[in-house]
Amino acid sequence: MLAETEPYAALWFRWDEGGTAEAVTLPDCPVPPLDTDADACCLYSGHPERHTWDVAAYSEETSCTS
Repeated sequence: MLAETEPYAALWFRWDEGGTAEAVTLPDCPVPPLDTDADACCLYSGHPERHTWDVAAYSEETSCTS
């Protein structure tokens, strides 16, 4: 993620299989955390794998933009 561009969306870089990068605005992941005190997922809608609130590497000390 490069930057938040608007409410509920952010600017991301993505690469194709040939290695060409493009900047795209993608909507935020809409899935709420299981713990009501946890932060929302920091990834984009439809992302693969787990949500950031479900990964130990993303702790309370790490924000989505740091």
